[in-house]
Amino acid sequence: MVAKKSFCIHLKIRKEKKNKFGQVPVLLYVYSKKSSAFINTGIKIKSHQFDIHEQKIIKHQNANELNFLLNEKKAEIIKYIILNEIDTLPAKEIIKQFETKDININLFDFIQQIISDKRINNKRSTASSYECMLNQLKKSNLITNFNDLTKKNIQLFDNYLHQKGINETSRSIYLRSLRAVCNKAVNEDLLIIYPFKGFKLPTKNNVKRNISIQDIKNIYTYQPENQKQDIAKNIFLLSFFFAGMNFKDILNIKKTDVYQNRIDKNRAKTGTEISILIHPVAKTIIEKYAGNLFLLEFIEGKNFENRKSEPHSDFIKVVNKQLKIICSKLEINKPVSTYYARHSFATIAANLGVKHEIISILLGHKLNSITDYYIEYNKDVIDDSLFLVIDKICG
Repeated sequence: MVAKKSFCIHLKIRKEKKNKFGQVPVLLYVYSKKSSAFINTGIKIKSHQFDIHEQKIIKHQNANELNFLLNEKKAEIIKYIILNEIDTLPAKEIIKQFETKDININLFDFIQQIISDKRINNKRSTASSYECMLNQLKKSNLITNFNDLTKKNIQLFDNYLHQKGINETSRSIYLRSLRAVCNKAVNEDLLIIYPFKGFKLPTKNNVKRNISIQDIKNIYTYQPENQKQDIAKNIFLLSFFFAGMNFKDILNIKKTDVYQNRIDKNRAKTGTEISILIHPVAKTIIEKYAGNLFLLEFIEGKNFENRKSEPHSDFIKVVNKQLKIICSKLEINKPVSTYYARHSFATIAANLGVKHEIISILLGHKLNSITDYYIEYNKDVIDDSLFLVIDKICG
C-alpha cells in the first residue's frame, strides 16, 4: 500500500502585490502540518493570465515556457521533500531547508540560473550580455567558483579580456554583469567578501553620438535607392520624431497605446512613462508601415518565444547597416546608428532653446530631484517643444 502524502503544493498569485506594470507574482505554496509557506518563483504575470483550477499560466506569449519552468520547480521541491523525508516538518521549515540546500552551488550554474531568469522576464539583451560574460569566464579559467571571486582575480580577468583585444565598452559590460552576479551572491549569502569594492571598471571617453540639424534634414530629403534604405530612413526619422524613442519601444507600441493621436506607454529600459503627441509627418510614416496589433508591422505575427536575442535586434542590425550606406552617400562622416536619433534630438532641442527639464520629460528620463515630483508640466508646453524641433527639420 502506497503511503499517502502528508504535504501538498499549489501555485497561487498575489493580486495585492501588483507592480506598476499591473503584474503579480506567481508563488509556489507548500502545505504541511496544518501550516503553509511559499517560494517566490520570480515569474510575474497579469492576474487574468493564471488559471487557479488548472494550476497553469494562460493567455501569455511565453505560457508554454513558463509552465514548463513552474512544473520543473514543483517537481524539484517534491523530489527534495521525499528524498530527504522532511514531509512531516512544518511548511516554513521545509522551505527553509529547500532554499539553503544550494549553499555549495556551482558558480557557473548560479550565473546560468540568472540568465534563465532574465529570459523568462523578457530581458533577452541583458541575458545575452551575461551569457557572453560567462563564456569568457569559462575560457579564462581564472574564476571557476565563488572562492575565486576576489579583487585580484577580477583584475586578472579584465587583463585577460584586454589581451584578447576586447574593447573597453565590451569589457565594461562583461564586468558590470559579473558585478551584478556578485551583488546577488552577497544578498543570498553565497559570497562573504564583496570583491568589487574599490575596483575601477574600464572606461572610455564618451563619444557624442549626434549629428547636426542639417544632417537630419539631409536624411529627411534623401531619396532611398531600395526598400531597405526606405525603411531605415523612415524608422530613423520616426525615432527622431518620437523624441528619440529607442527602437525597442517603437516596435513594441501597440495600437492600444495610442489614443487621440498620442502615444502613452512605459519605457522598456526604465519603466518611466512617456507621452508623445504624433506629428503629421510622423503619422505619414506610421500609415506607410501600419500593423494590426502593433502600431508598425515589423514584428507583427512573428514568434519570438524561443529566441535568445531580443525581437528587435535583427531589425536594428539591418537598419544600422543601411543608415551607414545612406550617411556615406550624404557625406555624413560619423558611424550613424539608431542611437544617433535620440542623442541628436536632445542636442538639437537644447540648441533651439528647449529647457533641459522639458527635454528630459520627452526623453522619458527618470525624475532627478524631489522638486521634479512636485511639478506637473503643461502638456501643451511639452508638445509645442517637440513640434518645434520637428518643424525645424520638415518645415
